[in-house]
Amino acid sequence: MYTLLLATLLLQPIWALPPPPSEQGLQVKLRANLENYTVAAETFPQALTKVAAQFEIPMGIEWIRTSATQREIRRSWRHTTVYGVVESLVKSQSGYDFAIANGVIHVFPKGALMDRSSFLNHRINKFEAKNEFAGVLSYRLRELLKRTISPPLPSSPALGTAGSIATGAGDRRITFRLVNASVRQILDKLSLATDFRIWIVTYPEDRTLTETGFRRVASLYTSSSVADNEQPVWAFLRWGDALPK
Repeated sequence: MYTLLLATLLLQPIWALPPPPSEQGLQVKLRANLENYTVAAETFPQALTKVAAQFEIPMGIEWIRTSATQREIRRSWRHTTVYGVVESLVKSQSGYDFAIANGVIHVFPKGALMDRSSFLNHRINKFEAKNEFAGVLSYRLRELLKRTISPPLPSSPALGTAGSIATGAGDRRITFRLVNASVRQILDKLSLATDFRIWIVTYPEDRTLTETGFRRVASLYTSSSVADNEQPVWAFLRWGDALPK
């Protein structure tokens, strides 16, 4: 009980008191009864995203790319609820837990919510959007984090940021303002404001830290390592988007 309460408090954003309508709607979906349900997936995160898509559940997934989480999953349930399915899937993986906050189900390795080396727990003094696409905001958030996780050396020349950002179907312009919010809360906000209702952060099996003390993350789409000057990375998915094998 204490652990669940602590997890909820750590995830609770300043703008979600009392629980927003999105969280109330999520609770209704999770209580839905299921007489028979089966999920077949190639990996643990794929199983989670399939459940999220079928029942239209916003979800944030933090997973470690290990042999255990990449094993095939074939499970069936009788006389349960959507909540029961999610709980069973999470409990099938040693060392994982889940919590509900901000209208999103969060699945994560145990201890992740209090891990000071996780960029997701890093707080941003102010992050706001003014009629901007979520894809642009995600890029801006990443560039902001890179200044903390992989700041340029004092001897490095000052460089600007250039390039183009693509937005796709399901993205839309949004406006909001968050103060002293964690990166996890900002990703939740971006996710709920668009059709990209699933965000995923992938970690390599070997836990290592950058020179600034942040845990290195990996790409969802490739097993190649992500250079420190490109840390961190995450992925947004729509319900039904396929995950790589």
